[in-house]
Amino acid sequence: MNLDLFYIAPCLSDDLPSISAESLRKKWFPRSDKRYLRQALHKFLAYNQDCLDFLDIAVQLQGVDNQVSIRFLTNKYIGAIPLRAPDTGKQIGDFLVHPRAARSNDKYSEISKLMFMLEEAVRPEHHDSTPLVSGISVSPPLYYDALLYIDYFEKVISSRWHKFQTVKREHPHPKSGTDWNEYIRKEFDPSLRFIFPCRDNVLSIIHKEFEHLKYVFEIAKEELLQPTTPHSIRSSAYVKLEILTRKTDMIPSTPCRSLHVRTSDPLFIKKSKEQGNILLRKAWTNTYAWRMDIAVLFERFVQFLLNKAAREIGAKSVENSRFHARGQRLEWGLGYLEPDVVLVKGNRCIFADAKYKMHFYNLGKPSDKLKEAYREDLHQLLAYCSFDSSYNKIGLLIYPSSFFSHKMTKYTNGVNLVENTVILIGVPFDSDSVDEVNTRLKELLQELFMLEA
Repeated sequence: MNLDLFYIAPCLSDDLPSISAESLRKKWFPRSDKRYLRQALHKFLAYNQDCLDFLDIAVQLQGVDNQVSIRFLTNKYIGAIPLRAPDTGKQIGDFLVHPRAARSNDKYSEISKLMFMLEEAVRPEHHDSTPLVSGISVSPPLYYDALLYIDYFEKVISSRWHKFQTVKREHPHPKSGTDWNEYIRKEFDPSLRFIFPCRDNVLSIIHKEFEHLKYVFEIAKEELLQPTTPHSIRSSAYVKLEILTRKTDMIPSTPCRSLHVRTSDPLFIKKSKEQGNILLRKAWTNTYAWRMDIAVLFERFVQFLLNKAAREIGAKSVENSRFHARGQRLEWGLGYLEPDVVLVKGNRCIFADAKYKMHFYNLGKPSDKLKEAYREDLHQLLAYCSFDSSYNKIGLLIYPSSFFSHKMTKYTNGVNLVENTVILIGVPFDSDSVDEVNTRLKELLQELFMLEA
């Protein structure tokens, strides 16, 4: 931990090591009375509860008197929050939560790779807080937005986007754009009498708006070439950056705070400006408490995997199909049920639901918390399966995991012999494992579709 980082942890972790109150007092709030460490920790939590809740971090106090310690439990969000000391109320270090399976020097590159593969962007949410003292070291990853802008900027370059520019020129004869005021100031000189200054409208690629886009391109380029950008992303973008730099050598760069999006702009220009504004806002503002819901990205990832596998075995895949409620629905009742994916082939229907939870990272570990979370997931999946008219219903519950695995459980109604087969599936949440997971999923789905309905 550096001087500005109070704590760093992966998301979805409930087994983080405890930290003694005495060690916290020595490093972060030395003015606290060491005789009353438990009171100091309670005050620490009171000062920071709002930010801890924002990042969905639970806290446990353990021990008694001066032997007290604190333990943090992280959930589905990644992000960073500022923390305050209990002795002075002043800001100390930041609490950083990174993706669970990330390497220490490559925390967010896998998230960016997945967003590019899925063509899905999970935008950070910000919280009204004091600026993070760690600054750019714990800010949301900018290289995804930078790479996205580079792609748009490449389309702008290839389109040869022209606009009319007013250029001052001199002609040997008067024209409609002649600047007569300028001419009058010089016409006393016989050598200048037949030189007419004009303002000509010229269609050119070098215009103010393109200069602003070039400025944002330089910001994106600087971000992608920084040593803090993961090597895999930096190396993949390097060649494209060099080509675009050469192509835009003749275009000057004009600084701006924002890009004006016009209704008359072509669609690709609008998208370039909108993405440029996202990059400019992040470059010009301080970094405040932020979070990203990785559960949303995991859901899209699972839909991508199931769609790909279903398509290759000749099955139909339907995402986010809604089963609407009708009749006398109470104020607190549900308006609809929405499974993540419904797979259909022949007379067999399989429901799938993705959950970004830690179950497959805790196999063999008894836990009441995991049991209750699984109970909720199971009941939700069984509710989806109730819409299948067959006697033998099938549902998939999909969690992140270090490697692909699956476990099958069957629930049978002894009265009418209706059977629900629930398959728990763990999938690696990274782009490098897609081919292997696709192969294993196809094998599993083919077996399930062969079962009698």
